[in-house]
Amino acid sequence: MTKGLFGEFYYNDEMQDFLIRNLDLSWPTLFESGWFPNYYSCFRPVEMNKFLDLYIRPRKKMFIGSVPEPEVRKLFGEIHHYIEIPRKNSYATIDKWWPEVLGNIDSVEVVLPAAGMATRVISKRLWELDKEVHCIDLGSIVDAVSSYPASRSWIRLKRHSLNRILLPEYRDSSLSYWIKYLLRETGLYIRYHYYMVDPLAKIPIFPKAKHYKTKPWSNRKPTAPEQS
Repeated sequence: MTKGLFGEFYYNDEMQDFLIRNLDLSWPTLFESGWFPNYYSCFRPVEMNKFLDLYIRPRKKMFIGSVPEPEVRKLFGEIHHYIEIPRKNSYATIDKWWPEVLGNIDSVEVVLPAAGMATRVISKRLWELDKEVHCIDLGSIVDAVSSYPASRSWIRLKRHSLNRILLPEYRDSSLSYWIKYLLRETGLYIRYHYYMVDPLAKIPIFPKAKHYKTKPWSNRKPTAPEQS
């Protein structure tokens, strides 16, 4: 992943090998994650901003979530149908707000759910409706560009970079912002090298779990599936 934020998780390799073997896929196989828009927002803001300009902002949009509409507009532009749901346990009230989704789904091109785990239910129901709409889950990024706390620790650490995917009129271009940006990026750079060199690993006051890591991806030799 990106320097300074992620560890090397061996189970990603195990999951990849399991899928290739059991689904009879060719090797190597590229697996795409539904989380890529969130990663791009933090680590590739220029590319993500182009994506928003081409496929989200010009289209008629429905937003389903609890973040206030003015804050959502900073990221997506005009929201044609804003459906407010509870901040927590939104699935418990889905029978109350889902009819509003059904009543407006034919007048939008993109649905932007930010409903936590209920987003999975929204996506499934939209799929079963067989409507000509795109549904994209950017809930964690919507939280991070709003006044709400970031829902993921790695997004919190990179929250300063999200200023670059807001609409130009909402971006902070002050000197103080860029000073903070530089300091935070410098901190992540140092954090990355600290994890790589790990000079404090043997000091008892540092939790061992923080320093236990597998080999970097660059040193890993992928295993091809066995020939039967």
